[in-house]
Amino acid sequence: MDGELAPAERHCVRRHLDDCWGCSEAADVVRLVKCSLAHLADRRPPALAAVRLQRWARSVPDRLR
Repeated sequence: MDGELAPAERHCVRRHLDDCWGCSEAADVVRLVKCSLAHLADRRPPALAAVRLQRWARSVPDRLR
């Protein structure tokens, strides 16, 4: 998701996401959240939805364990 994998690992993950509906859906959600969070600085003042999105994004690593 962040471009941190080596090419071989990236290829394996891509193949898995191509075959696994659940993981590909989760990956799409993470991509959309990352995109939304990347553009939060452009918004003043932060909307309530943005604050909730940030809170949810901070909780994602705990949910993936």
